Amino acid sequence: MEDLYHPFRSAAAKDEYLAYYDEQARRWPVASESQLVGTSFGQTFVRVSGPEERPPLVLLPGDSENSLAWIPVIEALRQTTGRTR
Repeated sequence: MEDLYHPFRSAAAKDEYLAYYDEQARRWPVASESQLVGTSFGQTFVRVSGPEERPPLVLLPGDSENSLAWIPVIEALRQTTGRTR
């Protein structure tokens, strides 16, 4: 069954975007995993890095960005805070 909502004009546009996103996600400089977390607004994508026993550090991208906006600084955050793997 097709999703009732998606921001793409066509299935081909959606496939093209998701392929590009996956290509860019491979540039994430530290070990991470992806999860979908249920919220009162529906499913929210979360990229998780770091030891589970440490308190979470939540990075929220601004504007119309996504988690990949943090690629340029995530390594520096890891070195500064020791929070990511």
